[in-house]
Amino acid sequence: LLFAGNTNSEIIVWDLHQMVVKGRLTGHNRSILSLFLFQEHSILFSSSSDNTIRVWDTKELTCLGTIEDFKGDIFCMHVIRDRLICGSQDTSIKVLDISKFINRKGESPLNFKFLDCDCIELWGHCGFVFSLTTFGGHFLASGSGDGTLRLWDLRRRGAMKQSINAHQGGVYSLTSDSSRIFSAGQDKLIRIWDADTGYLLHTLRGHADEILSLSVSGSEFLFSASADGIIKVWNRNTFQCLETLSYHATTSVALCVYNHLEGVFFSTGEGNRVVVWDLFHDAHELHPSFFNQHHIPKNVSTEISTSLMQRDPLMDLLQKFVSIQTVSSDPSMRSECWRGAKFLGSLFRKTGFEVDLIEGAQGKNPLVFARLGRDVDKPTVLIYGHYDIFPVKHIEQWESDPFQMTGRNGYVYGRGVTDDKGPILGIFFAAHELHTTVGLPVNILFIIEGEEECDSEGCADAILSNRDWWSDVDYILLSNSFWIGNSRPCLHYGLRGVLDAEITIEGPSRDLHSGVDGGVIHEPMSDLVSVLASITENGRVNIPQFYEDIRPVSEEEEELYRQIDPQEFDPKRYQRDLGVKKLVGGSEATDLLMRRWRQPTFSIHNIVPSHGGSCNTVIPSSVSARVSMRLVPDQLP
Repeated sequence: LLFAGNTNSEIIVWDLHQMVVKGRLTGHNRSILSLFLFQEHSILFSSSSDNTIRVWDTKELTCLGTIEDFKGDIFCMHVIRDRLICGSQDTSIKVLDISKFINRKGESPLNFKFLDCDCIELWGHCGFVFSLTTFGGHFLASGSGDGTLRLWDLRRRGAMKQSINAHQGGVYSLTSDSSRIFSAGQDKLIRIWDADTGYLLHTLRGHADEILSLSVSGSEFLFSASADGIIKVWNRNTFQCLETLSYHATTSVALCVYNHLEGVFFSTGEGNRVVVWDLFHDAHELHPSFFNQHHIPKNVSTEISTSLMQRDPLMDLLQKFVSIQTVSSDPSMRSECWRGAKFLGSLFRKTGFEVDLIEGAQGKNPLVFARLGRDVDKPTVLIYGHYDIFPVKHIEQWESDPFQMTGRNGYVYGRGVTDDKGPILGIFFAAHELHTTVGLPVNILFIIEGEEECDSEGCADAILSNRDWWSDVDYILLSNSFWIGNSRPCLHYGLRGVLDAEITIEGPSRDLHSGVDGGVIHEPMSDLVSVLASITENGRVNIPQFYEDIRPVSEEEEELYRQIDPQEFDPKRYQRDLGVKKLVGGSEATDLLMRRWRQPTFSIHNIVPSHGGSCNTVIPSSVSARVSMRLVPDQLP
């Protein structure tokens, strides 16, 4: 039997003798991420982006149980004796006791939380654990997005044996034979290590793109597959490349060898096909043969031990989007900003959108207009976002390259991941999935600008000059806001308004020297600081009539605040995340949330002296402060 997981949450089971689909294993509700076949006991383990592992009887094709409550995805799995080893999104390796599943044929399914499976957690990686392999009976090798290869001794409850800086970038795949470990990943290299000492034996070069999968067969062959759809066959003893195969038009996602026949292996990728290769079919030419098209389901992808970035189309595109340095405030990055706009335009166009790049202000970045549907009987939803990003000012404070999206501690890090590239792609994928599955009940219009971080210069004029794109809009969605906590997405139906202002105090007719004229005049800086300090006190604004006409908080509104899950907003955690010793106005969740969302505010953003701020002993002749006020319902500016 051949098992292949797909993005429709199914595991397809093929009979390799008749080359037909024998069955489908269903139960997961998200994409299948990893499969591991425990042949000794006829058990299959599957992990999914629904954060569960399911255990299957491969003879009866029934579910033996579920292991759940994982904090993030499980990207790869391996088995040693009665232990299931899992590489996790939270950067840990989990070793689970699976003995309770081994002898449960024909019984009711078991459901466990992973901590109930005598779980041992191995920590040490600083990135997602993408790949695992075992060697020597009780040793484990793990590869991570942090570029390291770590070796563990499972006899000593997973004591770390060695840590190796193996690759520049993620280690996406591992495999092993009796004495060596093979690793590959983001840097397009295959490295061969001595399993006993961790010594680097050899490096194989030949791929032009990230290597997503490795597999060994018999005593001779090593197979590798890369993101450009290329599969290479190597002699792992002489280190020669024997063949370069190309059938998958784009990404080759996974490889799997057929242990019963040396030289036979399977590959899959984009293109909805599983391909079986026989290296000995012809002495001169390799012939791929296919499963009958009638039996091939949509979106087949076994996705074994590969990167989240390459396995998940959204994460793959987000990684590429983040790598484009769309800093709108830096004129030297203008070409990068255009790359970002064209990246979005191409993405929308390939998926059936009507697209145009609209020029904003002269010399500024374009807006991306993309529309799907002009059905007059459907409402139209406009989705706003921005592809430009804020510059990276303190690169030394980043633990990774801000333009190379990196997984760490269960999160992804990169400039623009949350503001606003991630939300843009998230909404695009949601719309695309609805469109291609059940159909969209609305027309969709995206307006994505490239100058949001620079006061949206030219955005309003460009929109007003292209009314034919949006004249029928019924609803507007802004993909540029925040969540209450870290786990539950939020839909905002209202935000406080904003009024920007500048306060300027003038003094002498020219800048003065503090050593000559200090102490004889009212200095503009001192006066401005005094004025600004008097405006607020313990969070309350002292401007006359500032609170007049504000709409009172109703009982119904207070009840909405009380219903917010305390696990989503914990005042102590919020204070700790802000890095402050005390919060203004108490520590009750309802009061703090009202101060953030419902009460007006006055904030000071910067102070600029007439001399520009670079002279330490100058008394400025004038000083200006940029301030803003957040306004609430019925409050007049």
